Amino acid sequence: MSSRLYPPDNYPLIQDSPPLRAIDAASVAATINHIATQPLPNPDDVFPWAHGAHPENHLQIEFFNARKKAVKRVPTCVRFVTMVKAGGDLNSCKLKGAVVPEDVLQTDGQPRFVNLDPQNGFCVRNFHIQVGKFATLSDIIVYGGTDTSIEEVEEVAERISAAQIHFRQNSELKLPVYNTFVVTGELPLFLLPLLH
Repeated sequence: MSSRLYPPDNYPLIQDSPPLRAIDAASVAATINHIATQPLPNPDDVFPWAHGAHPENHLQIEFFNARKKAVKRVPTCVRFVTMVKAGGDLNSCKLKGAVVPEDVLQTDGQPRFVNLDPQNGFCVRNFHIQVGKFATLSDIIVYGGTDTSIEEVEEVAERISAAQIHFRQNSELKLPVYNTFVVTGELPLFLLPLLH
């Protein structure tokens, strides 16, 4: 999948460790419009991974294996964009489809992506886990509401960038490098029709 965010050379590095890049509102709109035109991945490339197969959930794993849908490792052929709103309420969200940090990050301890694969029971759908799973295969854009300080936005972005590094370093596969971007400035009103 092609992306306007990769390679990230057109976006200035605002912090080295963990790496954060700046993105302006016009580039956010262009990125969202571009990703919306990309074909969806082949279902065989992401299923059953996207529906959850915790290594300790033997019932779920056996179900997939019995149907010749061997539980695959993390897909390396996709590149998504996830938008995270720092500091609050999605009811006043400027970017449609944005999620809150708690949807993708653990809330305690080290900065890590959430692991929502069901450890027990059986369910083939598990749509509620997919935001967190697809965030691990995404370049992530972090922005804040009008009441959110740039410091809070950058703190969320730092945690996400650190989680990306940890996820990549602890994968059995050589994963693509995904990046974290911080929206600089306000999202102007003239762009909002493109973003909703």
